[in-house]
Amino acid sequence: MSTKGKLPTSRAQLEALIAGLPEDIIMFGRDGTLRHANRAALALHEVREQVELDETAEDYGRTFEWRDPKGNASLLRQQSVERLMAGEPFTDTTVQLLQEAEDNRFFRYGGLLLPDNERKPDCRVLVLEDVTAEHEAEARFEQTFSANPAPAITCCLEDLRYIKVDRGFLEMTGFRREELIGRTVREVDILPGVKSRELALERLHSAQTIPQMEASLETKESGTKFVIVAGQPLEIHGGPCTRFFIDLAVRRKAEDAPRQGEKRMIEA
Repeated sequence: MSTKGKLPTSRAQLEALIAGLPEDIIMFGRDGTLRHANRAALALHEVREQVELDETAEDYGRTFEWRDPKGNASLLRQQSVERLMAGEPFTDTTVQLLQEAEDNRFFRYGGLLLPDNERKPDCRVLVLEDVTAEHEAEARFEQTFSANPAPAITCCLEDLRYIKVDRGFLEMTGFRREELIGRTVREVDILPGVKSRELALERLHSAQTIPQMEASLETKESGTKFVIVAGQPLEIHGGPCTRFFIDLAVRRKAEDAPRQGEKRMIEA
């Protein structure tokens, strides 16, 4: 019985394994020809059969308009598909792929090399994960809070390092951005002196909202400032984070109230 056109058992098992995965998986040979695309990849391209896809990696790269996450035209296609075909794997790159003007989706993708029976690089595998919903949620969060005048700083809960800081926080504290980004909550403590510190830390570690709490924030040059701190959980690039908002106005109102009362008593 002829075996022409049949897959080796290991290859058939691999394709069966990836068939139902939610990620879009496309496999190319060393010569750049398309070897296999799973169901998710076919759905991405709105086709039913693999024969309807472009036959080579070069043609596939031209299927979309590739842009960086901010919408700028980029060389990500050359830096990814072409690198992969040259035998260089890569991981965790985010890109916008535009197939039509109204079809704008964000993907996190990577490239893998699969060896043949002699352990030589054989298949080039492109893996794309649709992160459009995640990106849109983050964009909505940024839009919602960009209008908030309160200074803010964001930390990643995986290692409690600060990953974002706005201009208002820098102006309030006197720090430079590079003095904060990458440092941990322990190194730059924005919860000092809070009455419910244990509650705040518990909610921070469990990615829960931290209610407004009075704190004394150490600045770089002007000493301590009495502030109100609150924390809002969010996800950035799929990772849990907390954004801290610092408010001086509430504290000023609390401090001004007794003074206004004393002034009225003197005037009376």
